[in-house]
Amino acid sequence: MPYTEIMMNAEDFDRLGYRDYLAAELTGSESPPVYGVLKRDAAGNLERGVLKISKRYKKQLGEPAETELKVPNFLELLIRRPNLETVRRANGIEASGELIEKLGTRIELFNPDKGYRLQVPLIESGELSGNEIFLNRYERLLLGLEEGESRTLIAASLMRGKTTVPGFFSRLRSFPLWEGIGRLFVGSRSVQLRAGHLYPFDEPYDIARMHPNTRILLGLSTNDRVVIRFRNGSAKLNVMDLDKDFLDQVAKFDSEDTREKFHQMHMYVGLSASTRAKLGVMNIGTVVSCRRSMSFQFAKHINKMVLPVLGLWFTLINFLRGISWGPVWAQIAIPLIATPIVIYLSLSDERAKVKSTKREVSFQHVER
Repeated sequence: MPYTEIMMNAEDFDRLGYRDYLAAELTGSESPPVYGVLKRDAAGNLERGVLKISKRYKKQLGEPAETELKVPNFLELLIRRPNLETVRRANGIEASGELIEKLGTRIELFNPDKGYRLQVPLIESGELSGNEIFLNRYERLLLGLEEGESRTLIAASLMRGKTTVPGFFSRLRSFPLWEGIGRLFVGSRSVQLRAGHLYPFDEPYDIARMHPNTRILLGLSTNDRVVIRFRNGSAKLNVMDLDKDFLDQVAKFDSEDTREKFHQMHMYVGLSASTRAKLGVMNIGTVVSCRRSMSFQFAKHINKMVLPVLGLWFTLINFLRGISWGPVWAQIAIPLIATPIVIYLSLSDERAKVKSTKREVSFQHVER
């Protein structure tokens, strides 16, 4: 795992008012900080004033005489359901102005019972006050809150944590112009899923596993590329279907409820340990963003259109020369202008897979 549990004595943990799965930063005297999630030592094996960390973290810290533990500001939330008009929003989650003032405009929500965590931007709402926040049904499910449950949910300020510095070619590929071209020709849809384990035999490969329904929702075929994003990092992986009959091998459930398992299957993406480390994923259950790779889809279909496009050029140029229409530059420019139009029309089926349409409902008035 990229992040390791930092175990704390139960009395110290309760006295400081911490919660399980709270993000934490541990620094030594002369070493760079390490990041982990706090856990309460329920077994009572640790003495007061003692932290238990992994051997890898001990090596990174160099076993200093003293360490300093830092945690972000955090508080318990009062969850409210949003109005129907604001359920489908893309630019953030609505919260009270007081909450934004305390924690900032971008926070991390986490479930202290299950460890599921979600990083979200906040938008101020005049309908809310105190520690209130609007969460729609899907966001509640992502955080492990089933319908009707009132489990505690914690909001915390974002810590710096591990960040991925993209290279030159990564920044070039993510340039807004290319993203815009990809959305125009191929289309895109983003889905938030919980990061989980892969099957053991998948670990050596750069693949992601998800439910077939989720894959179809993203407009993907088996072995297409999916882009996984978390914070500043991204990974481009081949997508494979999750074996629904053996989900218990990669995901743990609190109950044998078939309804809950059905929900879990559709909110799960299996990633290798190396991919989770690269992205800086906090722990199993951290929510990541998934979308299909527009460049892969574009290249996949453009290869099939090379010969038709060459044929289009040859036909148009010879036709314009045959009727002696315009100068030479115009005879070349017209096929070049026609090419993106032909490509755009040829990719209409791909765009249709992820096209969002406005649902219109009509009612007929019947007099009684």
